[in-house]
Amino acid sequence: AMAVYEIVADPSVARALDGTPLDSPHAFVERFVASCEQPGAERLGAFEDDVLVGLLEIARASRARALHAAQLTLAVSAREQRRGVGEALLAAGLDACDRWLHLIRLDVEVLASAEGALRLFARHGFAIEVRRRAALLVDGALADTVVMGRIRPGFTQAEGALAPRPPLPPRARRVPESLTFRSARPEDAAALSLTTAASKAQAA
Repeated sequence: AMAVYEIVADPSVARALDGTPLDSPHAFVERFVASCEQPGAERLGAFEDDVLVGLLEIARASRARALHAAQLTLAVSAREQRRGVGEALLAAGLDACDRWLHLIRLDVEVLASAEGALRLFARHGFAIEVRRRAALLVDGALADTVVMGRIRPGFTQAEGALAPRPPLPPRARRVPESLTFRSARPEDAAALSLTTAASKAQAA
């Protein structure tokens, strides 16, 4: 965790991310360790002689209907930039996303003025989708960022996937008008357990 902090707390790296070089090392390490215990985030490191020189975070969306999507964060040590580390790390991460993580959509947010980063992601299939005006404080001034998106190469939507659903067949019996549907709540636990027990008894 401290190796990650040393990378992202460098002013030249922090200015492109949403962090700050003034962040407490202890607080950062605590947050980073806690985040590693949460599901949905994968981290890929680049090492040179066992020293961490770059990190790619792949944060999968938490919403059920967006589990095919993830957001990337790429950080490379200031002294290792412009040596191809970011290019190789991004390529390895995209290979993992495409082959193992079943991710269809990826996006990344980049400073609009970061021409090198824009070219890097464009080479790997990302395209600018959104410009966020005055989105991030950089060197004391508000700067624009752009969101770049990538759809997995070769992905095609199944034919008819977005077609309207066919009408439901007529019901044999009338549904009570008072019947409603909602997500189960903690206070429903007792009623659900009775329903489950009754269903098992009928099946026995």
